[in-house]
Amino acid sequence: MTTATPPQADRRLFFDSARYALVLVVVAFHVSAGFCGYPEFYQEPEGGGAFQVVRDAVNFIPTMQLLFFIAGYFALSSLRQHGTNGFVVRKARQLGLPWLICVLFLAPFMPYLGYYSQSFCGLDGDNYGRFWAEFLGSGFRSWYTHASFTTHPQFHHMHYWFLSVLLQLFLLLAVLRAAWSRWGHRWPRRWAQWPEPASDAGALLLGVLAVTVLRWVGGWLPLPYGTLAFVFNDFGHSWFEQGAFFALGVYASWRGWYDTRPLRGWVPFGVLSGALAGVVGLAVGLYTLWGQNIPDWAGQYLGPLFDTVRVMWCLTIVMGLCQRFLNRPGPMAGFLARHSFNVYLVHYPLILVFRLVLLPWPAPTAAKWVLTLVWALVASHALSHWLVRPRPRLAVGLLLLANVAVAVVGLPRTAWSHLLIDRRPELAQAIGVQAPQSMLEPPTSNVDGYSEATPSVRASWQAGSLYVAHRPRGLYLLTAPGARVSLSDTLELSWVAPLADGSLAAVEPSSRRLLRLDGRGRVTAVLVDSTDSTCVPLQAVADGRGGVFVAAQARTEGAGSIWYRTPDGALRRAAGPDSAWTQPLSLALAPDGTRLYIAVAERAHVYTADIADDGTVSPSRPFAELFLGNARYGRADLGRLNPQVEAMTTDRDGRLYVATHLGVQVFDRQGQLLGVVTVPGQGVDYQRSRPLSCVFGGPGLTTLYITCGERVWALPTRTGGVVFPGS
Repeated sequence: MTTATPPQADRRLFFDSARYALVLVVVAFHVSAGFCGYPEFYQEPEGGGAFQVVRDAVNFIPTMQLLFFIAGYFALSSLRQHGTNGFVVRKARQLGLPWLICVLFLAPFMPYLGYYSQSFCGLDGDNYGRFWAEFLGSGFRSWYTHASFTTHPQFHHMHYWFLSVLLQLFLLLAVLRAAWSRWGHRWPRRWAQWPEPASDAGALLLGVLAVTVLRWVGGWLPLPYGTLAFVFNDFGHSWFEQGAFFALGVYASWRGWYDTRPLRGWVPFGVLSGALAGVVGLAVGLYTLWGQNIPDWAGQYLGPLFDTVRVMWCLTIVMGLCQRFLNRPGPMAGFLARHSFNVYLVHYPLILVFRLVLLPWPAPTAAKWVLTLVWALVASHALSHWLVRPRPRLAVGLLLLANVAVAVVGLPRTAWSHLLIDRRPELAQAIGVQAPQSMLEPPTSNVDGYSEATPSVRASWQAGSLYVAHRPRGLYLLTAPGARVSLSDTLELSWVAPLADGSLAAVEPSSRRLLRLDGRGRVTAVLVDSTDSTCVPLQAVADGRGGVFVAAQARTEGAGSIWYRTPDGALRRAAGPDSAWTQPLSLALAPDGTRLYIAVAERAHVYTADIADDGTVSPSRPFAELFLGNARYGRADLGRLNPQVEAMTTDRDGRLYVATHLGVQVFDRQGQLLGVVTVPGQGVDYQRSRPLSCVFGGPGLTTLYITCGERVWALPTRTGGVVFPGS
């Protein structure tokens, strides 16, 4: 008995099913990304934990590569049907107009919501119109802008980069086909007669080889990563990354994949599974052989190979399942297929709106994740069904009206949304209104200051000079903007601080020692030797009596402490058991030297303790609540966000300055938040590069020096610092 072969259109229904299934995965990924603890648009208090695993698991499915493959599969037939001019016009209307509208009127709103949740930290006001102009204007101020998918006033296509890259690939295909139609007869056609591999597995392995070679070529070329001329997102780079799978789709269509052969079943799946295991085994073998010293070429070649095999492996699964079970017409399948493109366009702003509503709610992450995912899917499908698809002009008009309304009226004020803006007059009493000025620009453009692998600097003022410790190695004087005097090219220092005798205290992390350096950067003594200890010095602060307080990090959890080195050189613990002492990060002294401020790892408060004449301290107590930008300032349910405190200092009026991931937070002598100082034009990554040190210096100690990454910034103030509190 035989069965009738269904018509070709029916056999391709599974492509629509695969497309909307992949869009649903994209929605789930964007929801998961917001709750996994990464510094995305919002500082989610309940983020992290198991949802990092959820996000990584969803991200394992190569949604974008498969979507590019599907787009390439139908591109050639569409080009043949409509001709070059008709094809270009059609794609400009289908992709170009949605891209333009979304980039202009939805993309700026996404980071603006992030600033709204953080009380507009880093902006000089809450006006959306001004932010909109700044955001879009940054895309025209330079020929090329670095891409940043986060809260930052720098132009980015957000998730609409897909439209830009896809439009580029469609145009490139049209140009190549037009060129071939005109000059192709001059080329030998023997290559077109090469036989297709007889087996499905062979065809897929051939695709793996071709795509991997293309990606290797892209890796060899020094291509930048970002947006070119406002329009072209990831120009050139994506032609090799995503364009390789687009080209594979074009090739698959030309060769009749899914028409003459199903490309599904256990044999292709098994062969690709074996290839995937082989690449992983090769990587494990290289690691076993070389350990941490694996040559760079191994990653450059194995990375694209593994990723390509992974994509092809998922291609056989997704397409096979859709071809087997979702290759039939139906009302629900038709509904999802019709709206998948519009769902992709509107889902992320809807996710951010609903997450903003849920941000102050101390609910379990799982509940927020489910509610946000359901809301995003229902609302985006509803918008597409009742507005965007049947009335596109009305949808665009309402979007423009909404932008104007937010620019004129603004978003609703809450107890936390305008906190920093409302306190700007109090901050101005200490800082003024000027922005920090750059003293030292980094030699590279990829500085973010997040890891030890990324170059970074920390500064200290001593005896009229600004000392800057560079990591991974180096110590120099910064004598004027851009002018450096090198003192050492070999010292690796993670912290420098002035001592009362005119020398410097410096932490050398590799030897786990606290050193004394003279004014020329030479080691003259070892103040604390922790080579054989379980604790590692992190920071030190000297008092006016010749003593030094040392914050020590524990090798084992909960075993850190604060030590006091007396003026005669004796070393002892500064206090007895206290939860604030077990994981100290940074220390500062009150101007009169009678109180010690302590920043503790993963705590939302700075603590304080009284200092006795012999250097011992009393039990600690909370002093100031750090601003986390999580819509819960002043509440007990702070969440588990890490403020990432790097350094602290005080001024002569008793204010406390704390360098955190959001900026330098300023508190009055009672511990009340006055505001947050941010530096302009920072390198863009997941978030603004966090300050690594803040010290007073300059004439009269009235300049606040802030380091971020390899940059050094100078901020004139209306107050002044105290070098040795209590002197």
